[in-house]
Amino acid sequence: MKNISFILLLSIALSSCLSSVSNKIVKQERMTKKEKALAILNRAWLTHGMDQMSKKKVYEVIATNHWKGIQGKFGKLWPNQKQLMKLQYAVGTFDSKVTFLNGKKQGEERGLQAWKYYVKEKGDSVLEFKKKTHRKTQFGLAAFHYFFELLDRLKKVDLIAYAGEKTFNGNQYELVFITWEKLEKHPEHDQYVLWINKKTNMMDYVHFTVHDTPFPGNMVTGSVEFTQFKTIEGVKIPFEQIVYVGDPKANQNKYLHKLTVNDFKFDAFDKQVLYPKKELMSIGDSK
Repeated sequence: MKNISFILLLSIALSSCLSSVSNKIVKQERMTKKEKALAILNRAWLTHGMDQMSKKKVYEVIATNHWKGIQGKFGKLWPNQKQLMKLQYAVGTFDSKVTFLNGKKQGEERGLQAWKYYVKEKGDSVLEFKKKTHRKTQFGLAAFHYFFELLDRLKKVDLIAYAGEKTFNGNQYELVFITWEKLEKHPEHDQYVLWINKKTNMMDYVHFTVHDTPFPGNMVTGSVEFTQFKTIEGVKIPFEQIVYVGDPKANQNKYLHKLTVNDFKFDAFDKQVLYPKKELMSIGDSK
């Protein structure tokens, strides 16, 4: 009961300071400047090498995800607060798999195929599709997948608007707001604000409101800082993704959790690894 009470209190505290990112921005008249927003987004898309990403089939990431402090203890998506793992993704889909490389679940696998959840427990020779999804693992697989490909995914969204300029941490940014159906705050769809560095055309931050989460309140507002980029086969890959509660933070140590990439490879495994149930058709980017 103490743990449940703590989570509820934490949820209430966070909810009081986390409003949809569209609340402040939707009031700005500048949001009507769609053409300017598209031009900024297209420049960033090319700078990040997303034209090359779309040519790939799969990629594999060896990374550590660290969830810090008491919030991390109860919010973590994986078995361990500091989880070393192998992530395998099919480009442009939500078909994915995680293999835990340390801790109590070392060697076990969890995956999504057409949003169907499967597991392979330690010592098992075959995997099993489950009727009941582990919501945190499903959310983690899909969210990390989405953020590696964020610029390419959001470039295809129709509702895009220019949201002005911002100076932060010594850099100037142009803000691009993206959502679905309508600009006003609504719980049916997520909202994103991309912070595009005016000097480099790189997306340094994204501020987001994500719905349909496994957390109390079913909504999370936060931000990701993309940093430590390395160019892999023409694609700029952030080897650190630092996630903050609420707005981006100038102090990187104020993170909720951080993904640190150790190794990243394109097309290093057979795509069929992610499709263990042959009769289950891929649904691509659909949810």
